[in-house]
Formats: sequence, C-alpha cells, structure tokens
Amino acid sequence: MTSIMTCRPVLLSALCCAILAGCKGTSPAQRTPVDLLVGANAAAVGATSVASGHLTIDFVRLAVSEASLGRGLQFGCIDCQGESATAAVPASILMVPLGGAPVLVATEQASPGTYTDAEIAVAPPGADVLRSVSDWTSGATIEVSGRFNGRAFHLPLAISGRFVEHLSSPVVVTGSSVAGEPVGVTVSLPVTSWFMLNGTALDPTNAAERAAIESNARRSFLPLTETAGEKEG
Repeated sequence: MTSIMTCRPVLLSALCCAILAGCKGTSPAQRTPVDLLVGANAAAVGATSVASGHLTIDFVRLAVSEASLGRGLQFGCIDCQGESATAAVPASILMVPLGGAPVLVATEQASPGTYTDAEIAVAPPGADVLRSVSDWTSGATIEVSGRFNGRAFHLPLAISGRFVEHLSSPVVVTGSSVAGEPVGVTVSLPVTSWFMLNGTALDPTNAAERAAIESNARRSFLPLTETAGEKEG
C-alpha cells in the first residue's frame, strides 16, 4: 500500500501525480501505471440530493493516508519476491464533490498480476498537513458538508480505517505489458448511504441522528490493522 506523508492541494486540478516505487524485484518495463482515484458515490439515489429532498450533500473532504491496488487480503505489489511493495508519496486532504468527477490520489506502477480490489485508508492528518489546511477539524479524518432543510451543516467524523472497492473489471498486468497511458481505477465512497435509515434522511444537526450517521460511515471501513502482515508478497 502507498503511504502518504506530506501535504498536497485539495483540488484535482492542483494535485501532483505521485509515482509509487512498486515492486523492486520487477523491471520497470514490466509495470503498468494505474491511476488510483477516489469519488463520492451518489448512485444510490441518482442525484446529489437524498431521496427525501430534505438533505443535500455537496462534498466530502478526506484525510487520505494510503492507497493501493490489491487482491483479497494482499495490497501493494502482488509479486514482490519479499521486497518492499510501497513507497512514500505526498499526503493530502482531498475535496471530493458528491457525484462529481473522482479525484486523483496517486499513480501506482503495478507489477505483473491480477488486481481485483483497490483501497484507500483515512487517518488523522499530521501537523505538516494541518499547517496548510487551517479550517480542518482537530481529530477528524472525514468532513461532510451540505444542507438539511435548507440549513447548512458541516459534519466532522473521526474514523480511521480502510475502504476496499471490489473492481468489476480486474486490472491485469502481464510481463509483456507496455507502459503507456495510466489505467484509471476509482474507489467510490457510499457517502449518501451514511445519511439514510430505512429510506429516510438522517438529520446531521440532531445529536442522536448524527451518531447514527457516524455509525453507518464507520461500518463502511475496515480497521487499519485488519490485514497487517499480509501486505507484502
């Protein structure tokens, strides 16, 4: 998995394409660049407004700490022959519009293998990141902004974990793959589902319903340590 260590602008237009070191045991000619992106999925309701009409989610901000391709329980290089599969790339607090274009996190130089999953991890940002994002809520890893009954809300969530996306079309890299235009892989967070209970929109300005929103969001993520020790091939 790719560790993200320093600060980067929040908008896609200002993001730098960070290159992962990938598998040291595989020659560069055998790798294929894969863009890892994150989006906020509004497909469940078909629009940026939740079905009840009372809640509109505008965007989510994420303190992204890691991103990687993988398969099953293994993320990072599939065939690393015991060598390190990851490298440091710039960190970010990313702003992702709900239902809008996904935002680039990193570009992985994928070694030969079949990658069926992609993941991102969120964790509290470090001091170097916070120095350039003065309005970030202390302790938060996710912030959601929108309106409920016409009233603006800003909801910080303190959730550290990994979100895994199963790819409908696996990324297949062969030994004869030729590096060219990156393959795009998007991890889509089901943000609208966090704000729903039995088909009704939850009110983020109500303490009890806000707790239900956080519980919904937390269930979307796996613990950061769940696959510890299984990330290296």
